[in-house]
Amino acid sequence: MTTTTRRAALGALATVSALALPAVGAAAEPVDPIFAAIERHRAVWKLVMDAMDVKDTDPRPYEEADKLYEEAIESLMATAPLTLAGAKAAIAYFVEWDDGVDTDTGRYLETLLRSPVFAA
Repeated sequence: MTTTTRRAALGALATVSALALPAVGAAAEPVDPIFAAIERHRAVWKLVMDAMDVKDTDPRPYEEADKLYEEAIESLMATAPLTLAGAKAAIAYFVEWDDGVDTDTGRYLETLLRSPVFAA
């Protein structure tokens, strides 16, 4: 019969990666719905752009993509970030999406990204 000593158990525990152990007492970061809304918008925007290529020969793909786009943009605009990382991601996404459109809003979004509140 094998008897496990305290020393042997501690020695075995020392070989386990800290990443394999559950965090004790650490609060889990909430899942931020803005990330899913951004990814959905990004995917639907690609569909719209792809459908533009065939719009003159067959308008149906564009009409369907445009309908999906309206839903995606409304969902994105209605989704408030729950975390600082989510807020930064949303701002960065709008800066990326508006790239090349010289607007005061886009310029200010770039300023927001340089805010020290996002330095981590």
